[in-house]
Amino acid sequence: MSPLLSWPHPTALWIWSDEWLPGETNARFRFEREFSKPAGECDSLILDITADSRYRLWVNGTWINDGPARSYADAPFFDSHPIGHLLTEGTNRLQVEVTSFGVDTFQSIRSQPGLLVGLRRDDRKSLLISDETWLASRVASHSTNTPRICCQLGFVEQVDLTIAPFTPRRATLAAKNNTDLSLQARDTKLLGATKRPFPTLLRRSSIQSVPPSWTFHIREHLSPFPRSINVHGFAGVLGTCLTVPHAMTITFLALGPVYSLSLNGRPVSHTVQQDLKRYTTTLEAGEHWLSLAICDRYDHITELTLGCVENQELTWSSPLDDGLSPWISTGPMWRADRDTNCRITRDGKIDESVDAFDQTRSCVAAGVESLASQTCAADFLRFCGHEAHPIPATHFAPEDVYFCVRTDEEIASSETNPSSLANSLTLQPGERVLLDLEDMTNGFFQTEIEAKSDFILDGYFFEHCHLTPTGCTIQYLHNEAKSYRNALRLKGTKGRSHFLSAQRRGFRYGLLTLRPGGDPITLHRPGVVESIYTPTRRATFQSSDENLNRIFRMSQRTLQLCMEDTFTDCPSYEQVFWVGDARIEGPCASLTFGAYDLTEHCLRLAAGSLRTLPLVAGQCPSGWDVLLPGYSSLWIMSVWEAYWQTGKTDLLHELWPAVESTLDTALKICTQQGLFSAPTWNFFDWAGLDQDQPTVLHISMLLAGSLEATRSFPDAIAPNGSPRSIRSQHTSFLALLFNLLPDADRKRAALHNCLHPPANTVTVGSPFAMHFLLEALLQEGQPEPVLKKIRDFWSPMVNANSPTCWEMLFTNGEPFPTRSHCHGWSASPVHLLPSIFFGLEILEPGWKKIRIIPRLLDLEYVDASVCTPWGLLTMHQKLNPDGSVHFDYKAPSEIQVIVAPSPITKTSDMPIEIA
Repeated sequence: MSPLLSWPHPTALWIWSDEWLPGETNARFRFEREFSKPAGECDSLILDITADSRYRLWVNGTWINDGPARSYADAPFFDSHPIGHLLTEGTNRLQVEVTSFGVDTFQSIRSQPGLLVGLRRDDRKSLLISDETWLASRVASHSTNTPRICCQLGFVEQVDLTIAPFTPRRATLAAKNNTDLSLQARDTKLLGATKRPFPTLLRRSSIQSVPPSWTFHIREHLSPFPRSINVHGFAGVLGTCLTVPHAMTITFLALGPVYSLSLNGRPVSHTVQQDLKRYTTTLEAGEHWLSLAICDRYDHITELTLGCVENQELTWSSPLDDGLSPWISTGPMWRADRDTNCRITRDGKIDESVDAFDQTRSCVAAGVESLASQTCAADFLRFCGHEAHPIPATHFAPEDVYFCVRTDEEIASSETNPSSLANSLTLQPGERVLLDLEDMTNGFFQTEIEAKSDFILDGYFFEHCHLTPTGCTIQYLHNEAKSYRNALRLKGTKGRSHFLSAQRRGFRYGLLTLRPGGDPITLHRPGVVESIYTPTRRATFQSSDENLNRIFRMSQRTLQLCMEDTFTDCPSYEQVFWVGDARIEGPCASLTFGAYDLTEHCLRLAAGSLRTLPLVAGQCPSGWDVLLPGYSSLWIMSVWEAYWQTGKTDLLHELWPAVESTLDTALKICTQQGLFSAPTWNFFDWAGLDQDQPTVLHISMLLAGSLEATRSFPDAIAPNGSPRSIRSQHTSFLALLFNLLPDADRKRAALHNCLHPPANTVTVGSPFAMHFLLEALLQEGQPEPVLKKIRDFWSPMVNANSPTCWEMLFTNGEPFPTRSHCHGWSASPVHLLPSIFFGLEILEPGWKKIRIIPRLLDLEYVDASVCTPWGLLTMHQKLNPDGSVHFDYKAPSEIQVIVAPSPITKTSDMPIEIA
């Protein structure tokens, strides 16, 4: 962390390259500066740096780190790197590669690109700054026109190692110099770098590839706001003439938002395999009209891909006969007036003018379906009139690595038994290998490649697969119609080259494919540079129940993999700071890693979302401006929780204006009955809750209003104020957790609903909601049910030998046990297990005074240590031969400890020695 509060180089200038094209996306430029080693002592030399969107820094060829921390466009963070130990006598070189996304993601909001650098000693005197003396060049080896990985992240990585990466010319001044910015020192740790090689080769097989396909940048082509990532409807029809040489059965493969695929005006039925749609039909020889209809409120989808298994026998052509593209399009058949999904104003009113396609979809769909039903190209063109036009080349991706990997067909396996992977691995052309890291990771793939001729190497990185005697079934990363293209393509030539990916990925398995043609290649030391938060302390848990020990270790590993410059939901799918998830991750990280800096940073970052939103955001900084009121309320609770963890009153003073603003707006949206009511995403759990309604009780409970719940705790309230029929555990445990029940009878009813839910009750569906249920039960003095639920809920993950905790626990016959196999909101056992057995209670903020309530329950011994602001607190208890329980602890001197050995539950009535 930097001790500075503001940018220390007032004369430094934002620089960029005159090769950049305005509006360009996925652009990457390299900047270089040579300099002499400064006279005098150099150990204290610090390089301060920031960039938009991302940078990678080298000093004399040594990779230092990537950055900066995610931020808002008007308040970027800068990083401070010690580099004195890397400098040599004579000439030294700084190299920085900067990637400008040019689009919104769930981690960044698009703004002007630029690089800002300053070199100083501790006295803050600038020794070198970014200016026009730097050299700059486009990184020509980096492919810019590639599909998006997903809406949350940037673009698929495609690198041509045969192209020289740097053709220098003078840097230019960036437009950012004309922008009023408030630069902030990074207030969290720089991420670590740990090399981890792949230890195991699981499968080796030959493959047959599907012929070339078409990948449309469908958001760019049809969305009313293509660079935004808000949810907007897409509507339009794409078409092409397909000539078949003889009668044949044809199979089309599609990824993305296909509303319908029609041939000669008739929709073709399809099957779905995870994210891949398969359309099979029989066609006579001759020309046929193929149309793709798109018409829905697609959830941020960016790409649409269509391929054909029999493509080598087919001819594709445009009815316009213009030679530009075989595909024509209607273009957008619907446009929104405003780029927003936020329907709440700061004065608490509902903005009825916001239309994300819900209100108008049925009318638009009628026109789309009429166009798609045209039986030939001539009829389509007559129906379209002058609106039909060729799809421009910029709206296609020339290559789609993920689609290639996704549709490869295994034709022969030469190795089907796992084997140890030596330092080197040789691939034959047309061969693929499946590598296993034997643990989840979060970082950058790397390898050295030795080749005798030109080659194309594809990689796909994922979390889970089912091994079979002849191969494996991969769980591809996807969600509904959204594919997560966690792939890369390397093109290389003769010689030996080193590759370090620029894309952060979460994965366990790597599927590497050498495309046909050319000679074999050899990969040396394939692996990952793991780049995550590195704690200085680490909590421990060890007991006589090895299953609980494994649950704790699994949860601790999960949590750390979801700690970057912010807490994230998961390393593989999104890498997004979801504010509500951090209500669990923050206290867990404080207790198990002492990561108070990351917790406080996330609280400040969330407060910053009020610069554009009426409530604290559900996820930020992000181009998606959706509101999750439940997460806004959880953020307020997180502020209070952080105060009790650290005792920092200045944090409360700093964040109070944001707390007050959020509460003021939320209370303006309440009904006459005092219930929060708004057309927002009223999410709390992936369960059958009635949370698509404007008025739902669990959101009001999270707002902690003075509510009076009924004995049956209905989950949602109808617009007329009457209870809905859906009933859930959620309102019961939230009512207990927030002390909303007015009398003992209702508390008993709520507790019974938590412990013994009646039939037809919606029960907890995710570890996220489970955490709050278990918190409520512990608060009500029910450690035994909490322990049982932890064993029941997390043991299936341990029994499956999962190294990390799952997002969900599918029990309805799904082919895979969960979606994300590493999810931060599932890490709560690191917090709950010490609380169960030692009843930890902070009595004064900052751990100045605490209470320990030891309870061994059904164990023979349990040892635990937890992090405090003053150091580790260690605790031990064991069952003596005479049936008594021995307990002792060691606490930092700054903590006053009260031990309560009296019986707490019906099973903890054994005598306790206090040592």
